[in-house]
Amino acid sequence: AVSSYSKALGDFGSDLAIRSRKRMDP
Repeated sequence: AVSSYSKALGDFGSDLAIRSRKRMDP
């Protein structure tokens, strides 16, 4: 459960980083 939770959290974090990066560089 912990590993799947941290994997989901990592996926969310990477997605958020990609979105913020796209926003900075259109």
